[in-house]
Amino acid sequence: MATLAEQEELLARLKFTPVTYKIEIYGYGGEICVGEVSRASYEYFQEHDLSLDEYASDWDNESEVPEEFQPFAPGDWSDCDNIGHESGAAVDDCSRVVVYDEHGETVWERSLGDPELSESEILECASESYASERLKPGDVYVISQSTEKGEFFAGEINLTEPFDPGKLKLWYNDVEGWELCSAVSYADEDIDNIGGGTNGKGFECNFNIIDGE
Repeated sequence: MATLAEQEELLARLKFTPVTYKIEIYGYGGEICVGEVSRASYEYFQEHDLSLDEYASDWDNESEVPEEFQPFAPGDWSDCDNIGHESGAAVDDCSRVVVYDEHGETVWERSLGDPELSESEILECASESYASERLKPGDVYVISQSTEKGEFFAGEINLTEPFDPGKLKLWYNDVEGWELCSAVSYADEDIDNIGGGTNGKGFECNFNIIDGE
């Protein structure tokens, strides 16, 4: 038999008019890809004084890099990702998560850098990816990193009770030390990302070598 408290909670839910809440995450972030490449590719670029940054956008292979020395297909930097690949809002004070009700009124808001999110287990790490854990001394890998600004996530949840921040989960992945929030769930249910739009602010693509050879 339900307790009095449980009965009161059920009654409150029955009286509550269903509400569609919108969750947005915006600010700064981007995309990062980490992938192993051959030592021969690295040496070819060094010997011919070629810029990996420029090659990453050289769709027509104007630099004429032979196929056997290509770290990835010309322009396809995002395919060089066998170690790690993630995109989303950066977990810092420059990014924010906001929850709106169906009237567009803010019901809850925090910066992703707010320590309270981790302390209350709202913000959690889903996975970590580091080249140093996958490769051996002397191996070469590429880090491609696009920095962007804008809205990285927009999703909706239909609730029959008031929004409870304690049921919200913000999942991020740590790739080479860059923590990006890429997924959101509520009451253990994943929320689809149905929106978002960002503008590019910068790009870097570099060879790296595992120390200790």
